[in-house]
Amino acid sequence: KLKVRVTTETTLDHLRLLQMGKARRLSLADLSVFHLTQELGSEAVLATGDRALRAMVEKEKIRAIGILGLFDIMVGHVKNPRPPVLPTQVAAVKLQALLNLPECRLPRGACEDRIKAWITQK
Repeated sequence: KLKVRVTTETTLDHLRLLQMGKARRLSLADLSVFHLTQELGSEAVLATGDRALRAMVEKEKIRAIGILGLFDIMVGHVKNPRPPVLPTQVAAVKLQALLNLPECRLPRGACEDRIKAWITQK
């Protein structure tokens, strides 16, 4: 169900100018998803773990979520027009596996709260 979007040279030029201006810390890949989210409109949500990208999109009033937000959507803990796609027990195991990675920078307390809630759900 993926859709491919072709980026024009004009759009790339625009993104490069943006990168040289107020978005110096962001890559062209980051800026391209920012631009796409803008094009998709107010219902679009950008999923990222990149702090600089998240700060930029939030300044532009674009909704951004990280991996915990994605988990919340997949298990059905946030308002979403689609049904949950990930059982809470599976989500708990997967989030715990992420927490066990040495390079994990997720907020431990927030993760543990979710894991505890998901394990106790039926």
